[in-house]
Amino acid sequence: MSGDPEQEYFSDGISEDIITDLSKLSELHVIARNSSFTYKGQSVDVKRVGRELGARYVLEGSVRKAGNRIRVTSQLIDAESGAHIWAERFDRDLTDIFAVQDEITQEIIAALKIKLSKAERALIAGSGTKNVDAHDFFLRGRELLLANKRDRETFERSTVYLRKAIELDPNYGGPYAGLGMAYMLDYQNHWSETPEKSLDEAVRLINESIARDDQDPFAHYVASVIYLWKRDYERSAGEAETALTLNPNYALALNARGFVYIYTGEPARAITSIEQAIRLDPVQPLYRHFLGTAHLLAGN
Repeated sequence: MSGDPEQEYFSDGISEDIITDLSKLSELHVIARNSSFTYKGQSVDVKRVGRELGARYVLEGSVRKAGNRIRVTSQLIDAESGAHIWAERFDRDLTDIFAVQDEITQEIIAALKIKLSKAERALIAGSGTKNVDAHDFFLRGRELLLANKRDRETFERSTVYLRKAIELDPNYGGPYAGLGMAYMLDYQNHWSETPEKSLDEAVRLINESIARDDQDPFAHYVASVIYLWKRDYERSAGEAETALTLNPNYALALNARGFVYIYTGEPARAITSIEQAIRLDPVQPLYRHFLGTAHLLAGN
């Protein structure tokens, strides 16, 4: 709500981090960012959102960033009745952003009376970096990589941001995973001058990422896709399963597991996995491409 479109990546990043934390809870089915973000900036009927996405609860809110201060408002609404279950406003220094995200996640868990397992408690305890600037550059780079527009400019801008994040915190695993994804996309699309070297660079970077943080589902998802391109299907399948162990609601990882099944001659299992991805991310058209491929190979 700053009025500055350049700040959109920041609110999107906070939203995605909260989605990721909630997705780690096995009791919940959490709709993915692509489908959630279709309602961004709109005045929406929460009951309609619930019906369209098959969601019982809707979390909505806003972010206002001014200088070193942020204001985050958040409210949890029952999509069947329209009743407010929980609401809060956070006025904090920018350095407290990680604590705000954790508080929102914990408040939702309490409001929905979710019982956490010991493993889930550890997963949402927080990892990554405590360096706000490094996190900020990571959000900028990741936002570019996950957007629909993918071209040489996207590749070059995203890698600049991600390398700045690494300079600020060399032990932060997320930016290495982001760079791995960028180089994998370069290998596929031939944006750089030497795309034939990019897949090996992607492998190096994703292993650097996992060595620094092996609890990051994003890193394991990226590894799954990279190793699929390396034709190491066993490693690719294993990385997808690890991502889903860490985040059972990870639609991208469900789809990745599905196309490993496609490439290894198990299209029926692929159909089940990709249909789960569509349930969690119904507006993403990419999954339907793979679902159609799976049905074709299954003889349907």
